[in-house]
Amino acid sequence: MSNKKALEAINSSNVVVATEENGSTGVTETFTVDKEHAHSCGFSDADIEAYYKAVEAGQKAVANIKTETMRAISILYIVDSRKLYKMDDCDSIAEFSEKRLNLAPSTCCTYLKIVERFMEESEPGKLVFRKEYSGYENYGISQLMEMSSIKDEKMLKTITPDMTVTKIREIKKSAKSPLLNGKKEPKPDTTNPAYDRTFNSLEDFQADSDSFKNALEKAKEADPNVMIRVLIERTA
Repeated sequence: MSNKKALEAINSSNVVVATEENGSTGVTETFTVDKEHAHSCGFSDADIEAYYKAVEAGQKAVANIKTETMRAISILYIVDSRKLYKMDDCDSIAEFSEKRLNLAPSTCCTYLKIVERFMEESEPGKLVFRKEYSGYENYGISQLMEMSSIKDEKMLKTITPDMTVTKIREIKKSAKSPLLNGKKEPKPDTTNPAYDRTFNSLEDFQADSDSFKNALEKAKEADPNVMIRVLIERTA
């Protein structure tokens, strides 16, 4: 994206920076980007201006996160996709999130998973749900956060906007644990195990951990759905 379009993305209606009547920018922390460093990283003055606006808009959105979560997500996406955080000596969007927006890195990453899973950039700076997820704007952010980890499209279709987060978690859990879904868990084939050892201490196990890892990798290559069983027995 050109420098001009990067700046337009920040100034777009989706992430427009609102200025208070008294002229306050709403930025909670005063900071200055090292222009020399930014230029050495390949950023222009327009990029620097875009970054300032992103921080300003991001701080405002996070301060009102309950009503402006999607706006915060859009800003995080722009800063991440344009790598604008690099000019501020940040190594990742998660570091930027914590440093400039006071937003937990884990929350930042979860927000961006929503974008990766369900959304696309229709025009510079504007995120929309992809065609196959039309109507997902009716779901809450907490619901989308849970749904973003679901890869099974059939399961996704069973989730409706009126479901609670707790119910969505139950659906996910039932898929991982067949017994919770009224299904019998398949009995593993132990006739010829790929790895069968007995250890008397954790130290003994750690000493043989490489052979365990190798056996696990080979088993996964042969069958991605292979089950791993850990058994701890009392001998006396």
